[in-house]
Amino acid sequence: MSAHPNSGTFLPPAVRLAKIVGTVGSGALTGFYYTHSRHTIPSLLASNAPAEKLVKAFKHIHHASHTPTLATIIASSSSFAYVAYYLFYYPPNHAGVATTTFASSSFFPSTSIDYPLGDEWALYGASALLVALVVPYTKSFMNAVQKSLLGAAESAETTERRKLGVNVVEEKKVREDFEEWKWRSTIRAGLAGAATAIAVVGLVA
Repeated sequence: MSAHPNSGTFLPPAVRLAKIVGTVGSGALTGFYYTHSRHTIPSLLASNAPAEKLVKAFKHIHHASHTPTLATIIASSSSFAYVAYYLFYYPPNHAGVATTTFASSSFFPSTSIDYPLGDEWALYGASALLVALVVPYTKSFMNAVQKSLLGAAESAETTERRKLGVNVVEEKKVREDFEEWKWRSTIRAGLAGAATAIAVVGLVA
């Protein structure tokens, strides 16, 4: 029988905590983006509600989730970056991990020194980059469609406040924007999901 500690066994508590924060954060982002892309928005479209109600619901979701998701991105990416920094400058292969083996033929256990994966920092560096990429991806590839939907919501709310009784939101355009937003947001979920998968490899390495 032998006990093989992984490369994270003797890391400082702050580094181990950062691993957890980063992985949990990116996993939460993955679930949030995927759920909105493949469940929330499709459910709104399937409800056959008027376009005005759809865009107002989208605006509410967007404003309610913007700050928490941005905070999660910062926390997760920063945690991964910290772990990558630490493992780069203090690689685990500089300190051996003791392995104790017990054999039935000997009364005394034998001990050897293993040297864990030395490039683990690159895994966390990749995860930090993937999570951080969510922000420029959103700005570059989703900004236009989000502005279109939020602008439609503002127009609908203005018309409602003024009690004009005029349909100012084009149904076809709104549904096209939602379809575009769905698949672009699914890619965003993929970025966070890839970061999570890579981090999990680092956790078990």
